Amino acid sequence: DVSGGFVDAGTLADGATIKADVVVIGSGAGGAVTACELQRAGFDVVVLEEGGHHTRADFKMREDINYPMLYQESGARATKDLGLTILQGRAVGGSTVVNWTTCFRTPPHVYDHWRQAHAVGDISIADLSPHWDAVEERLHIEKVEYETTNRNNRTLYDGAKALGLQVDTIKRNVKRCMQSGYCGMGCPVDAKQSMLITYLPDAVEHGARVVSRFRIDKLVVSGGSAARADCSVIGDDGYNPSGKKLTVAGRRFVLAAGGIGSPAILIRSGLGGGLVGRRTFLHPVAGVFAHYKDPIEPYYGAPQSVASHAHADRGDGVGVFYESAPMHPMMDAVAIAGFDPFHREMLEKLPYITAHIALAIEG
Repeated sequence: DVSGGFVDAGTLADGATIKADVVVIGSGAGGAVTACELQRAGFDVVVLEEGGHHTRADFKMREDINYPMLYQESGARATKDLGLTILQGRAVGGSTVVNWTTCFRTPPHVYDHWRQAHAVGDISIADLSPHWDAVEERLHIEKVEYETTNRNNRTLYDGAKALGLQVDTIKRNVKRCMQSGYCGMGCPVDAKQSMLITYLPDAVEHGARVVSRFRIDKLVVSGGSAARADCSVIGDDGYNPSGKKLTVAGRRFVLAAGGIGSPAILIRSGLGGGLVGRRTFLHPVAGVFAHYKDPIEPYYGAPQSVASHAHADRGDGVGVFYESAPMHPMMDAVAIAGFDPFHREMLEKLPYITAHIALAIEG
């Protein structure tokens, strides 16, 4: 069996079996917190993660290095019709390793909609508040001061104010942030309080095991509940199976592999049907670029520090909220339409570009 701590599945013997009270599949925001709380409560927990275990020494602030390392399909995951690109993390810590540190509590009107339309139960906002308080304290989530925003975010703030629209600085989960602007490639100084350096180490400190490069082939059901997971070890390239097979047995399984990964595992396991995999909600994002006379440098500073929810509630219409987006050369090249020489000209203007996005509120 596997001893405590962070373990690379590649170091385990072919055919080995891991046993636990609770098996948590996925190490992102949901899986990490769940694993930590269950381990603290006295359960023997093992966390399984398909991605690798990377730390700040691996975060080189290089798109060509860190996108393949930290994202599903190297950051090129997309819907079948290629209509939407999905930037989804794939590492110990999940998408919290690569997100832009924007933190919002669920607004009361959104929760009311979920309760009325999606049967989330009778838990109230007041019931949730102490838990949000605890998470915000652990992740050092604090409101950003306007003076610390970069020009990319400040143009959004100033523009919304000029139009009389609601706008404010946001809360971020950072501590001693160096404002590098490279949050999307992993934090090179551990300022970002991701699951990688918070809840997962907390869980390990209490005895949990976190196993990386571990792909769930299928869940096997016995007596009406999941009894084991048949798994493949991911090879040294980080993507393809190495050929090793492992088994994980548990009394309970928690699927926390995200809105795409969790239903995919259920379907592979023959546990699909009904709405499994058919109720995936993505929030489409429309981007707007502008050229300024003076430098913007959208690649430096906190990627997101300002947001406007002025049009979040549009009655029966789809609500949107506005944020800024960081721009680095590779992302810029993918996001900007056109061909050479126009495309090259736009890339040369990157230091003078602002990038603002409208996120459609879906689900």
